[in-house]
Amino acid sequence: DQALIRELWSDARLANSRFAYAEAEQALRRALDVQIRIFGEDDVVTNALFLDMAMIVANLGRFDESDGLLRRAAPIIERSPNPAERARLATYRANISALRGDYTAARSEASDAVAQWRAITDAALLQTIQLRLEGKWPWP
Repeated sequence: DQALIRELWSDARLANSRFAYAEAEQALRRALDVQIRIFGEDDVVTNALFLDMAMIVANLGRFDESDGLLRRAAPIIERSPNPAERARLATYRANISALRGDYTAARSEASDAVAQWRAITDAALLQTIQLRLEGKWPWP
């Protein structure tokens, strides 16, 4: 079943890259059905699928549905110890606001997303520097 989820998700992303949003939605709905049946709605992968579905339905102009999917995913993501999940949510919110035509909100949300991604990148860079200073970095 996990292989089926990965295959459907991959199919959805490929269709999305071709702007075949209805096809992407169909594949992603099937992936979500299997994912939720096995792992439930509070799973990290389920939430990642919700985010992708939110973008797809926003591209189809169904912003109320997109907002609902973001609301479903947000509480799980906010509890995650992984800051990249929160940055991804902020990025999706910005993109969806831009698709909606709300460029003021999109700009604000994009600034928030950039700040979150920058903090993640800065932390990784500091860790790399620390490892190099301690002689623990595996590459020259």
